[in-house]
Amino acid sequence: MSYLPGLGGLVGFLFMAGQVCAGDGAFLVKVEGFDRSTAWQAMSERDFQRLKKIITSEKPLFAKAVEQAAMDWQADKSNRNKSFPRSRLKYRSILTSISFPTLEKAEAQLLQYQDQEARNQERQEERLSRANKRTRVAAKAEMKKDQAKDAVMAEAADLVKAKMDALVH
Repeated sequence: MSYLPGLGGLVGFLFMAGQVCAGDGAFLVKVEGFDRSTAWQAMSERDFQRLKKIITSEKPLFAKAVEQAAMDWQADKSNRNKSFPRSRLKYRSILTSISFPTLEKAEAQLLQYQDQEARNQERQEERLSRANKRTRVAAKAEMKKDQAKDAVMAEAADLVKAKMDALVH
C-alpha cells in the first residue's frame, strides 16, 4: 500500500478493504419488465451480476422473441379480436441499482419502498372517492378500460417472456 500524504494511508487502507469485501454486498434494483411495469428487488451482488448478464443477453434477441410471440398470438383463435401490442412492449432493463453493505439493509429499504407505494395507492384511491359522482363514474370507466389494456399487455408480455426464455436457454 502506498502512503497518501495528509491522510496517513487511511484512504488506501479503506480502498483495499473495500476490494476484499466487494463480493459481500447487496443491491436494491428497480427492474422494468417487458410490459413496462417496474418492480423493486433486493438481491446479493452475485445475483445482481447474474441478472445484468441475463438482461444483456436478452436485448439482441428481443425483436426475434416479439416476432415469434406475435405469430403465436395471431395463430391463437381467442386473440382474433385483439391486436398484438407490439409497440408497447420493451426489452427488460435495470432502471436503478443501489448498493448496500448487507442484504438485510437492502431488504429493509425494499420494505420502505413498498410501504411508500402502498401509501401512494391509498392516497390515489382517497382522491377518487372524494371526487364528485360524475367524475368518479368516468374515472371508474377509464380504470376498467386501463385494466383491460393491462390484461392484454400482461398476456403479450408473458408470451414474449416464454419466447425469450426459449431463445436464451
